[in-house]
Amino acid sequence: MNSMVIPENETITVAKNKLLGGYSQGEDIIIDNYGTIVLEGAMETGLDTRNNYGTIIVKDGAIYTGGMCNTYNYGTFIIEKGGRQFIERGHDFYMESGTYRNEGKLNMRGGAFYYYNGGTFINDGTIELVDSDFREFTHFYLNGSDYVNNGTVILFGKEVGIEELY
Repeated sequence: MNSMVIPENETITVAKNKLLGGYSQGEDIIIDNYGTIVLEGAMETGLDTRNNYGTIIVKDGAIYTGGMCNTYNYGTFIIEKGGRQFIERGHDFYMESGTYRNEGKLNMRGGAFYYYNGGTFINDGTIELVDSDFREFTHFYLNGSDYVNNGTVILFGKEVGIEELY
């Protein structure tokens, strides 16, 4: 398989203790979501491109992660309280438009990039950039005028203001 398309008005639910996973073996994998992905378990694909035009909801206890991949958000991406997103191991996350809302935990380490290019960014949870062997390759780029931060930001072990991330 080298692609997956979730059509508009369709919902895929990854049940608790289940994994939507996989990686490329020489083929480019593209996941286009126009519908809704509800994660109660985990999503970890690697060596792929994920385009979210619909909605992704990371529920309490669920995880959204992957290595050596790119996520482009044009829709709605929500990390609910108790949910976790790990951007690590060469994962680049591009906020192009739409809404990104973190009520849980966004954890970045080891070659992680978060690029804000447009849309609405709301942090009501925790953003943590973790010290690691690849600290110099972990970056959070956020346009200083286009965010709401009511949560906590931890930069390499120290609580800081969100403006210190960009």
